[in-house]
Parts: sequence; structure tokens; C-alpha cells
Amino acid sequence: MKRSRKPRASAASSCPFLVVDENRLAWTAAQLLLGGDESMADRGRLILLYGPSGTGKSHVCELVSKQLTQTTPDTVMRYDSVELLEKLGPDHRHEEFWPESPTAGRVLIVEDLQHLRHESVQRAFAWRIDEMLRRGTTGLFTSIAPPGELKGILPRLKSRLRGGTLIPIQMPGPASRLKLLEHFCSHLQIALPHDVLKLFAREMPVSPRELLGTLLRFEELARARRELAALPLARAFLRQEPGETELSLNDIAKVTARQFGVRLSEMKSTARDQSITLPRQCAMFLCRELTGEHLAKIGAYFSNRSHSTVLHACGRIAGLLDEDAALRREVDQIRRSLRGR
Repeated sequence: MKRSRKPRASAASSCPFLVVDENRLAWTAAQLLLGGDESMADRGRLILLYGPSGTGKSHVCELVSKQLTQTTPDTVMRYDSVELLEKLGPDHRHEEFWPESPTAGRVLIVEDLQHLRHESVQRAFAWRIDEMLRRGTTGLFTSIAPPGELKGILPRLKSRLRGGTLIPIQMPGPASRLKLLEHFCSHLQIALPHDVLKLFAREMPVSPRELLGTLLRFEELARARRELAALPLARAFLRQEPGETELSLNDIAKVTARQFGVRLSEMKSTARDQSITLPRQCAMFLCRELTGEHLAKIGAYFSNRSHSTVLHACGRIAGLLDEDAALRREVDQIRRSLRGR
């Protein structure tokens, strides 16, 4: 089996977005935002991407946010989670939420609208949508379902969302799953027989994120056993593969603390000693990688740290994993411990 020269952790997190039939409309919307649809730049629009977890909604948002920020700084207002909107509170001044003189073409990104809970915040958010459209700002939002199926959302806010462009992202079918697996193998430099990829594509009706996790687990199994990653091993792997289990932030933090020999309470504290900072940043990195949780929720778990602090931690650890073999071994051991729990 060919061994990747690029550490799996940082490589997997940077896998390029692959356009398949089930996400093509979402990709097209992203290109309109990035590529200069004049009508989109001249007046505000509302775009809602909806679909199951792990299908690529956050990937599209990250793509738009990163590229717009690079080309036109101060264009993007990014809220990685509606938890940040909740923190603004219903009495938060609208003038502070919006710049005093917003420019046309500004983009507001808010993910996971299904988590909006407080009615007062929902009413304020509906007002902000009206103001957004009036001022020529485009809203790029995500949720797990279309507006009519979102529970606990006020009719007024549902109406605003229905008035936008609603774009579904569906779970990939067998043909798309095969393309995704080939794409992951190419990017991560994993050499697997085509019949193994076809088997996984046929037998695993799961999201792209789950496909990637399966691929990495199988590749690790073949390396650990020093066996050829051929069809017999793949069939045995699928028979033994447990159902998807949900890892919690606490699960990951506990295993990370144990691996580094620090107390969980210390890692969750406000202490900034280097002996605590590195394990904490590794835990943040793994929480993002293994759960897909948003930065704000991860930061809240670690003593209410900001989403920008979590983002910095993830970037730092990804960089260190490219250079520090000892740290890679520590992180790989944490992953193995979490899979075997």
C-alpha cells in the first residue's frame, strides 16, 4: 500500500470540494457569489443550503468565506454557528450588528439555522434579513431541512427563508460515492484497488464525511495488519465495521488529556501554560475533525473561548502535524483510542 507523504490529519481536513450531481446546485450558487454575477452584487439575495449533516454545506460556506476574504477583505461577516447570534441577544443594537455604511456585495454567512431557539432572537434575525436585502447584502445560510420542516422556527422567519433561493444538498448515490472515494484516494495518496472502492460505494449509503472516515479507517487497518488492502480484507472490514457512534467533545477531551498526562479540568481551564496549551489545542483540532462541530460550540466547551481561538488552534496543530513526527504519533494514538472505546 502506498503511504501518503502528507500527514492524514491535515490532508483530510483540506480535501478539495468535489462537485457531484447531488451538490451541483450548491456549487453553482457558490460560483455566482465568487465569480461576479452582477445582479447578485447589485442587490441582496438570500441563499439557503439545506441537507443532512456531512454532505458539504459547511465546505461550501468555507470556500465562499475564504475566497471572498482573500479577494475583497471585509466583505464577509461569518457566524459559524447560530449560537453566536443567540449570544448577541434580542436587545442587541442593530447598528452594532450591521456596519454603519455597508457596501453592496457584502455577504453574511450563518450556519445551522435549525438551532435557533429563542423567539426574540428569531424575530431580531428576521428583521436583520429584511435589512440585509434592503442594503444589498447577500445571506448564505445553512440548515438540515427546508424552512417548512424546521421545528421551533417562527412563521415570520420561515416566510423570509422561503422567499430566498432554496438549494438542497442530497446524500450521494452509488455513482457519486464512487467518485468521492476516488477523489479522496487521489488527494490523500491512498492506493486501493478499484473493486474495493466499488464495494464501499455500493455497500455504504452514507455522507461524504462518513465515506472519508471509512476510507481512513480501512487504510489504517491494512497498515496495522500489514495486509494487502484487497477485496477479502475489505469485505471482512465491512462485516466488522460498527454502526456510526457519536463522539462527544468530552470523549475527545478526556482521551486527549490522558494521552498528554494532564488533567481534564486543567485543559478546560483558562490556564495558558505551554504544558496545557498544546494538549488543549490538539483536543480542539480533534473535536473539529472528528465531530464536525462548529467552532463556537467547541470554544464554549473549553471555558467559553472564542471561535477565532479555536480556528487558530486548529490551524496551528495542522501546521505542526506536517513537521513534528512525535506530535503526529500522539495524535494518531488518540484517534486509535477513540475508535477502540
